[in-house]
Amino acid sequence: MSTKIIPENVPSVKENSLVCVSFINSNVPVVSSLDVARHFHKKHKHVLEEIRKIIGSTPKDFHWPNFRPMIREEEIGKGATRNFPFYLLTRDGFSLLVMGFTGKEALAWKILYIQAFNEMETVLREKFVSAEHHEKICKALYSLGPDKKRKMRSVVRYHQMGLGKGGIAKLVGIHGREVSRLLNCAIALGFFEKPSGSI
Repeated sequence: MSTKIIPENVPSVKENSLVCVSFINSNVPVVSSLDVARHFHKKHKHVLEEIRKIIGSTPKDFHWPNFRPMIREEEIGKGATRNFPFYLLTRDGFSLLVMGFTGKEALAWKILYIQAFNEMETVLREKFVSAEHHEKICKALYSLGPDKKRKMRSVVRYHQMGLGKGGIAKLVGIHGREVSRLLNCAIALGFFEKPSGSI
């Protein structure tokens, strides 16, 4: 059984993973039909035949997003090249394709691929949550208005310098409760972490 070393620039489950799951369109985890053929000990032409059967018997709105046709160019000697077809399969495409593959080794590979897809989907969820959080921060900052933003920056700066609530309130020209509100807002927006026993 051979392993595939995944290039650093390709997002994957592990650097030297046996299973290569990468992204298309920055957010869809896929596997290559070439890797599936190799891991399940099938000839790639037979895997292609199975994929084409599935494509022929499923509606386009199912097969198009789940079985992406691709071409790879290979050198065949004396400087000549030839195009070879392959497919990128989503989790659904992969599942449908390997459903009929049997045996202990096939089961082991199915589990590895499922785990790889799960890990990639976790990465995507974290990326999405992070982007969603960033969008909320931007909206919250925008809704503060320029005067509140200026005051919040000053409050945070003075707080990080070690000044107490009363001192900050005098310097910024606001009430102590407003200092607490602005510090809590800054913490919620992720500008700094709440020190234990403060605010």
